[in-house]
Amino acid sequence: MNKNQKGIIHFLLLIAIATVVFVGIGYYAYKNGQISLTPSKNQETISPTPTINLDETENLSRDEVLRDWKIFISNYTSLSFKHPDNWIVKEQPQACTGGEFDVSCTSYGLTASRGQTIGISFTASYETSSKNLSEYIDLYRAQWSGRWQRETTSVIPSQIQVAGLEAMKFDILWKQVAELPPHFTSDVFIKTNSQTLWSINFTTPTDSYPETLNEFNQILSTFKFFERIHPEWNIHVNEEFNFYFEYPKDWEFTEDYHHQRGLSKYSDLLFVSIKPKTMQEDSFWLIRIIDDMDVEETIQEPLKKTSWDYEHPEQKTELISIKDITFSNLPAKMVIYRYSSTNTVTGEMKIRDTSNVIFEKDRYVYVLPQISKNHSTVDQILSTFKFLK
Repeated sequence: MNKNQKGIIHFLLLIAIATVVFVGIGYYAYKNGQISLTPSKNQETISPTPTINLDETENLSRDEVLRDWKIFISNYTSLSFKHPDNWIVKEQPQACTGGEFDVSCTSYGLTASRGQTIGISFTASYETSSKNLSEYIDLYRAQWSGRWQRETTSVIPSQIQVAGLEAMKFDILWKQVAELPPHFTSDVFIKTNSQTLWSINFTTPTDSYPETLNEFNQILSTFKFFERIHPEWNIHVNEEFNFYFEYPKDWEFTEDYHHQRGLSKYSDLLFVSIKPKTMQEDSFWLIRIIDDMDVEETIQEPLKKTSWDYEHPEQKTELISIKDITFSNLPAKMVIYRYSSTNTVTGEMKIRDTSNVIFEKDRYVYVLPQISKNHSTVDQILSTFKFLK
């Protein structure tokens, strides 16, 4: 057995441990009369080899209730998802190592408040190999096929999409084994990049799994992955516009919807500013989102004269340059403006150049300050701005 196989098998064992823990909790409730189970009388073992090409997350019900779900953002990993209000998310990170092969994992518990426990665990394995998803699945099948034949009623694999990424899902109906009652599990594997594999395990009693499985699938459909640059910082996810950024724990941000545009009667759809918590008044602007102008109109907007300009002719704004760039894999413009002000008494002129990045996404125009070479905290915050996958 080579080093990579050791690591992957160790990683797969984490799934087994998580399943046993959650089934054990369910069994405890079962023995104490909290869960009533009615095993099927007509159990038939189905070979665990059928292939179903079905995207279970693509056509899920997206009713109004989903908008009221809570959003969970991991403080330790690159995951966010939504969940019903009556689910409690407990994040319990743990570091794991296995012989020659290091495995980093984080587990979460999601507990429903309906008198029973539904376990969902997440584990992430960071590898040095370039094994693809199908190679992981082959190892997973080899690890579990013997128990599937002996202890399950059915095993149904399916190819799905999670957060736009290829994934593999195994829905498994387990028989009663020893003192463990019948239960249902769903294992999902997602490869988010060349070194990261997510394993999601869902466990529930058999008499409630049709309902709770649908809820799990809905939660799964809200999964979003992001990249952490500063794991020790806080992270903010704007779900409406699907972007996120990181910021230091001793800083705070403000999201101002319909923010008035200077002295203009028009407003930005969203204006995001940020500042250290110790700063009392001024703040640094971070993001503008505009819905009433296109990119060209946005570029020309600072050049339009207002009543202020006529009252203060000593202050001028000039367009210095426009350069085509790529920002967040989108075509964008880097625009440099020059602001000059002449002292009416001394004749001294002050000049300040600013550079903005302007681009369009999903019919909205975004304006961000161009990252400078000063490596300031604001520059570092801007460097973390990204759109969720």
